[in-house]
Amino acid sequence: MGGNPRRSELLEALGLTPPPPHCPKCGAAMAFGALGTQAFVGGASWYRERSAFAVGGEPIVQRPLGGMVWIDGHRCPQCRVLLLDY
Repeated sequence: MGGNPRRSELLEALGLTPPPPHCPKCGAAMAFGALGTQAFVGGASWYRERSAFAVGGEPIVQRPLGGMVWIDGHRCPQCRVLLLDY
Protein backbone atom coordinates (compact mmCIF):
# COMPACT_ATOMS: atom_id res chain seq x y z
CA MET A 1 0.00 0.00 0.00
CA GLY A 2 1.02 3.55 -0.45
CA GLY A 3 3.00 4.21 -3.59
CA ASN A 4 4.37 1.76 -6.08
CA PRO A 5 2.88 -1.74 -5.46
CA ARG A 6 6.02 -3.40 -6.84
CA ARG A 7 8.17 -1.48 -4.36
CA SER A 8 5.90 -2.55 -1.47
CA GLU A 9 6.03 -6.20 -2.60
CA LEU A 10 9.83 -6.06 -2.86
CA LEU A 11 10.18 -4.53 0.62
CA GLU A 12 7.86 -7.19 2.07
CA ALA A 13 9.82 -9.97 0.34
CA LEU A 14 12.97 -8.61 2.00
CA GLY A 15 11.23 -8.63 5.38
CA LEU A 16 10.97 -4.84 5.51
CA THR A 17 7.86 -2.81 6.22
CA PRO A 18 6.74 -0.51 3.41
CA PRO A 19 6.26 3.13 4.46
CA PRO A 20 2.69 4.16 5.18
CA PRO A 21 0.79 6.06 2.51
CA HIS A 22 0.30 9.79 2.90
CA CYS A 23 -3.09 11.44 3.26
CA PRO A 24 -4.27 12.84 -0.08
CA LYS A 25 -5.67 15.91 1.71
CA CYS A 26 -2.97 17.00 4.20
CA GLY A 27 0.06 14.88 3.22
CA ALA A 28 0.59 13.39 6.71
CA ALA A 29 1.55 9.73 7.13
CA MET A 30 -1.55 7.59 7.63
CA ALA A 31 -2.00 5.05 10.43
CA PHE A 32 -2.53 1.36 9.63
CA GLY A 33 -5.64 -0.36 10.99
CA ALA A 34 -8.82 -2.11 9.94
CA LEU A 35 -12.39 -1.09 9.34
CA GLY A 36 -14.67 -3.55 11.11
CA THR A 37 -18.37 -3.87 10.47
CA GLN A 38 -21.00 -6.41 11.43
CA ALA A 39 -22.48 -8.25 8.49
CA PHE A 40 -25.02 -10.88 9.48
CA VAL A 41 -26.43 -11.45 6.00
CA GLY A 42 -23.91 -10.57 3.30
CA GLY A 43 -20.50 -8.99 3.44
CA ALA A 44 -19.26 -5.53 2.57
CA SER A 45 -20.43 -4.01 -0.70
CA TRP A 46 -19.52 -0.88 -2.65
CA TYR A 47 -22.29 1.41 -3.84
CA ARG A 48 -21.83 4.19 -6.36
CA GLU A 49 -24.88 5.89 -4.83
CA ARG A 50 -26.62 5.51 -1.50
CA SER A 51 -29.73 3.38 -1.66
CA ALA A 52 -32.55 3.16 0.89
CA PHE A 53 -32.68 -0.62 0.54
CA ALA A 54 -28.97 -1.31 -0.12
CA VAL A 55 -29.66 -2.75 -3.56
CA GLY A 56 -27.25 -2.94 -6.48
CA GLY A 57 -23.99 -2.93 -4.58
CA GLU A 58 -20.85 -4.68 -5.76
CA PRO A 59 -19.70 -7.24 -3.15
CA ILE A 60 -16.09 -6.53 -2.16
CA VAL A 61 -15.63 -8.68 0.98
CA GLN A 62 -17.56 -11.86 1.74
CA ARG A 63 -18.97 -12.41 5.21
CA PRO A 64 -16.91 -14.85 7.29
CA LEU A 65 -18.48 -17.31 9.71
CA GLY A 66 -18.00 -14.96 12.67
CA GLY A 67 -20.26 -12.25 11.28
CA MET A 68 -17.62 -9.49 11.32
CA VAL A 69 -16.13 -8.10 8.13
CA TRP A 70 -12.61 -6.68 8.47
CA ILE A 71 -11.03 -4.53 5.77
CA ASP A 72 -7.39 -3.52 6.23
CA GLY A 73 -6.37 -0.01 5.39
CA HIS A 74 -4.94 3.29 6.54
CA ARG A 75 -6.60 6.29 8.17
CA CYS A 76 -5.92 9.99 8.62
CA PRO A 77 -7.94 10.90 11.73
CA GLN A 78 -7.34 14.63 11.18
CA CYS A 79 -8.93 14.67 7.69
CA ARG A 80 -11.25 11.69 8.30
CA VAL A 81 -9.89 9.88 5.20
CA LEU A 82 -9.74 6.09 4.81
CA LEU A 83 -7.69 4.14 2.24
CA LEU A 84 -8.90 0.54 2.22
CA ASP A 85 -7.41 -2.64 0.75
CA TYR A 86 -9.89 -5.37 -0.05
